[in-house]
Amino acid sequence: LMPAIRVFISMRSMRTGSFQSGRLGEYKDVERTFRGNQTRRKKIWTRHQLRHFRGGSGTFIKAVKDELGIALPEEYLKIMRTINGIEYNGFILYGVDEPLLNEAPNQHINGLIDCNKVWYENEWQKQYLFLGEGSISWYVYDLKTKMYYELDNPSGEISEEFHDFERMLDKMLENALQ
Repeated sequence: LMPAIRVFISMRSMRTGSFQSGRLGEYKDVERTFRGNQTRRKKIWTRHQLRHFRGGSGTFIKAVKDELGIALPEEYLKIMRTINGIEYNGFILYGVDEPLLNEAPNQHINGLIDCNKVWYENEWQKQYLFLGEGSISWYVYDLKTKMYYELDNPSGEISEEFHDFERMLDKMLENALQ
């Protein structure tokens, strides 16, 4: 139950903008009320915000444009301004590649650019920007339709369609908690 609470707090806070990320490896005390008047205090580990990356978010945006020839969706960038990717229970939301960070992270980050270069070895996959993955899924942004999809891995067939990034991220986290 505790991992679900941790993810719930961070997702709710990202939507409302009330959660402020600290420096790499720093913990934040977060207090929320659950089930009536019970209050629980949890420490939540946070990663760098984009302002902590070399040159800010513009450097990451430019690097993606230079390396992949793609403009990043604003909805994805909004999340990256709060957290630098997520890896939980086999589900990964790609973050900013390590060479673009001001400081070395104290754990590996699955970088968006590096991961997309791997997936782009198959020509048909270049129609997507790969934003994350699970044990049997890819989470992608279709560059032509501007829609978000969960694709079956390895067939590439569409499993689910999302009209915005937040709904896709919610689905990712929901799957991670099962």
